[in-house]
Amino acid sequence: LGIQLFSSLVDCHLISGCEVTPDVDLGALASLVSVQKACLRRILGIDTQCPVHREPLKYRRVILTLRYLCYLLSLPLSQFAARALRVSDTLRLHHHSSWLMDLDIALR
Repeated sequence: LGIQLFSSLVDCHLISGCEVTPDVDLGALASLVSVQKACLRRILGIDTQCPVHREPLKYRRVILTLRYLCYLLSLPLSQFAARALRVSDTLRLHHHSSWLMDLDIALR
């Protein structure tokens, strides 16, 4: 029951928005991981010294972002989001900030 509560009440907030804003700030990601571990420890009633084993938040967020990328790639070019992806790719190729550049950083 505790894990179900965590998944429905906390976890959804930890992964919220990861599709549109890849994790480029490791400090912000570390804060999310800290919240994840603290909540799981409290729900499970375990000591802060005990390791909490759960799929790493960083990888879950990257996987969701990659799924969103697959969705964008499947869109016809008549869709605004598909055209925005092409512009993001052009910006990335010219070493300018873009969604795809952020995704490159998040994948490192």
